Amino acid sequence: EEWGELVAAALVLNEAIQLGDLDVWLREKLPAYKLPRKYQTVAELPLNIMGKVVKAEVKKLFTI
Repeated sequence: EEWGELVAAALVLNEAIQLGDLDVWLREKLPAYKLPRKYQTVAELPLNIMGKVVKAEVKKLFTI
């Protein structure tokens, strides 16, 4: 955040996963500086023709 960016996560969730459960699991697996500060749920991630995630489109989800 000090350099103009923060860790965020775009999530495609199914019915079995709840955000609270995911947060607890991530806290067990990741160090504090890698934990997402913001979550955004989406129906699907934007993909290019090659099937790769379009990172610029994902970043737009988190800009105001």
